[in-house]
Amino acid sequence: MDKIEKSKRISDAVGELDEDIVAEADGERRISANENIVNSGERVGKRPVIVSKKKKILIPAVSLAACVAITLGIIFGGGNGNPNIFDLPVYAEVLAEAKYPYAVPYPDESGYVSDSEREQWYDQKKERNKMWENIDTKALNNFTCNTVCQFLKNSDEKNPVYSPANLFMALSMLAELTDGESRSQILELTGFGNIEELRRQAAALWKAFYRNDGATTTVLANSLWLNSAAEFKNDTIKRLADEYFASVYRGDPAEEKTLASIRNWIKEQTGGFLKEAADDLTVDPETVMLMCSALYFKARWNNEFNPDKNDRRIFYGVNGETEAEFMNGVTTQYYFGGDYTSVRLYFTDGCDMWFILPDEGKTVDDVLSSGEYIEMVSNPSNWENNQYIQVNVSVPKFDVSSDTDIVGGLKELGVRDVFDPVRADFSPLADNEYGAIWVDRVQHAARVSIDEEGCTAAAFTVMMANTGAMAPEEEIDFVLDRPFVFMITSGSGVLFAGAVNDLK
Repeated sequence: MDKIEKSKRISDAVGELDEDIVAEADGERRISANENIVNSGERVGKRPVIVSKKKKILIPAVSLAACVAITLGIIFGGGNGNPNIFDLPVYAEVLAEAKYPYAVPYPDESGYVSDSEREQWYDQKKERNKMWENIDTKALNNFTCNTVCQFLKNSDEKNPVYSPANLFMALSMLAELTDGESRSQILELTGFGNIEELRRQAAALWKAFYRNDGATTTVLANSLWLNSAAEFKNDTIKRLADEYFASVYRGDPAEEKTLASIRNWIKEQTGGFLKEAADDLTVDPETVMLMCSALYFKARWNNEFNPDKNDRRIFYGVNGETEAEFMNGVTTQYYFGGDYTSVRLYFTDGCDMWFILPDEGKTVDDVLSSGEYIEMVSNPSNWENNQYIQVNVSVPKFDVSSDTDIVGGLKELGVRDVFDPVRADFSPLADNEYGAIWVDRVQHAARVSIDEEGCTAAAFTVMMANTGAMAPEEEIDFVLDRPFVFMITSGSGVLFAGAVNDLK
């Protein structure tokens, strides 16, 4: 049977995996896939994880309201006398394809909108907001606070960007691939006692975040790229497809055609916002599995800035003064904490962007270390330290990015065994016949950009395994002309967090 015919049969089976189609008749080692791993419902989600027979693991990721990218690497260890199984010619095939849930279009009042269309949109918004009743926001806030502090602190000489939502989903999937103490350490960091509860929380969080109505886009996407020459435990692969909205593909991730498909998948899921990072993605020749996770965010301000009101000002960064273009507008609510002041700017459809300015004499690290801000941004309606007052906001236009290896940070947060070739337990993914399997590298790259119209953000994680109010009577000025923190939130969750220390 030639490759075209095999692809046709797989397509005709609507993604159902049939071993007679997937396996070669000559007895070559192939992925065991007797079960149907097609997404049973509509799904969204994609993330890359790569597995190879080497003693390393590599994973890339993308996320942020301007842009964030996380790269995580996992490699299967070899050296146990097994024959080389990576010399066989392979090609990418679609085994299961994630489908996004239907999103009712945003009722743009600039044109005609029927009552029925408006009601459908609001009904869907209510359903999405109701998902937060199923989410343990205390555990989520603890995870966000701990990881934001870890990955944004000590960053005086750079502009760090990080996506708590993207890392949470990536770690949830990683937990599915591990067992024993390796899994326990991930569960402890995420704040859940067992994999079943973490799985439920990840699913609820995905549904609570998802927006794709033409006005706001928040899409979490996942995918698996399986090497045809390796054998995996189908129950685990099926679970990732069913529970995490993961598309599943088969081929050689290191082959140029397959690698091009992976890059295009990342670019598509991040709206082209991480094109350069995706094009730079490389895969170890011995990679046997790659898991990708992406987060894309794009939204318009509820009240856009008027470009005619922009002006030039000095930004007093940690490395000197820089002249920058500032956008000027007005809001009517002012927040404050023990060592900072803050304003919240709204996007259409409920998402927000917070700007947190440390008090004079305080630093970004001081604000992050206190952790006080997390309760404010996750539950602003109950934050007592606020007042309604005219706030004249001046925000610099910025496009910041960072690229950081976060293995050290994850170890400090208690996730250690997955990086140890002796202690790592990846038994749910594959038997140990190929040698040790452990995570070798976790890279988080990010970029965030805002302008007069709104904000765009994206992040991807790749894991590779080788073996209204009353008018105020007074007003204040809120000028972000020195280092500050920003956060993009949806409901009670933080999609992106970052710090702007310099605008050079």
